[in-house]
Amino acid sequence: MSSTHEEVATVYSVQLLYVQQPKISKTGLMNCLEKSCPGIAPLDGLRDSGLLAFMHPDYANPDTKLPAQWMITPAALDDPGNISSFSASLEQSWSWPESEATVKDCAHSVSIGDILATWMPALDRLSMIQKIVAAINEVAPCDAIHWHPTEQFIDPESFSDVMESPDIDPWLVPGAVNIRHYSVAGYGNELDESSVDMIADSLGLGVLGLPDLQCHFKSLDYDSVVQWLYNHAISTFEKGVTLSEGQSIAGLKPGQVWKCRYEESMVAPKRTLIDINPGKKHAAGIRS
Repeated sequence: MSSTHEEVATVYSVQLLYVQQPKISKTGLMNCLEKSCPGIAPLDGLRDSGLLAFMHPDYANPDTKLPAQWMITPAALDDPGNISSFSASLEQSWSWPESEATVKDCAHSVSIGDILATWMPALDRLSMIQKIVAAINEVAPCDAIHWHPTEQFIDPESFSDVMESPDIDPWLVPGAVNIRHYSVAGYGNELDESSVDMIADSLGLGVLGLPDLQCHFKSLDYDSVVQWLYNHAISTFEKGVTLSEGQSIAGLKPGQVWKCRYEESMVAPKRTLIDINPGKKHAAGIRS
């Protein structure tokens, strides 16, 4: 089993949230985009129209010849102050734990999504959306960034600070990857606290055609496992897929040997990923 093209996100989308209604100048946005994305052009050919849609001829589909496109859509939030639809992302926003208070105050949004971009190389696709988000945040600074593909909120100031760094690798930009972790208590025939274990997984690779990672474990320091998964996720971005079915890799401590296998994700969204088995002593669930 391996990651399939069908699991690549049809639209890679990011949502900027605002307390006050933003005013986006298309001319100003084009000025920013032309610096960071040379060759980008307005879809309608006009620099000052109300259509916030852009294309890049360098990223034309080899079969259809249609260029990849990016749509920017301002809107009012349906139910300002009600954050229930954001709860999953707020719970896993480890880089910005104070995000909830800001999100509660937001009433407007600007959504950015790519179209006809599924075939693009993973890092080019990620880099383009990052640059467009940065450009919008420059002309109309937002209060929160909801990075949908990795289910987390990002502090706009932290995002901008990293994006201003010269030659920054896209996988190191906030939002690119998220390592989620969950406590699991009571499953199977074990319904007491003795069955508590952890699931940690990555989000951000599968939507781009690279395999995400997961580990279902017990009796291990979860901070260490989270960092271990993050390091391997970053390595996958840097080097491509280096883990394979049945492969043995070094665990957290010297002498630990962990096994890889392709498996369906235990936590939504459903996707095929690389499951890491930390060995008999630390594997949790039915594997143990």
